[in-house]
Amino acid sequence: MNISALLSSPGMGAASFTVERSAVRRRKGAAEKTSGVLIPTVGCVQPGQADQATMLPEEDRREEFIVIYTAFPLCMGENLGRVYHPPDRIHWDGRVWRLVALEPWTVFRFCRGTAVLVPEEKPEESGEEEAP
Repeated sequence: MNISALLSSPGMGAASFTVERSAVRRRKGAAEKTSGVLIPTVGCVQPGQADQATMLPEEDRREEFIVIYTAFPLCMGENLGRVYHPPDRIHWDGRVWRLVALEPWTVFRFCRGTAVLVPEEKPEESGEEEAP
């Protein structure tokens, strides 16, 4: 059975999403984030269930998280000395999710990732007061 074909089949619930992969470089003692590479891919994305929340790292236990099944090789991040690659970010359903857990099932050529919702960044205050 080709699981990769099932994970890209619309009949099986496959959805398009984008993986953002970025890097942080250390230069002269300061961290400098590079722009992320956006990689369009496909897989099955499902809302996380309450009983799955116990498997999340303590600081990432939130009500909103998703579980992703894909043949695309997701990455939890890696430290290469002067360059650090943070965990992948998933752009799906108009929101951004950060990968917090990954189970690579390389024997079956797919992986299962769990991602938590990234809070929306608020625009910086302009210092001006709003009119009443």
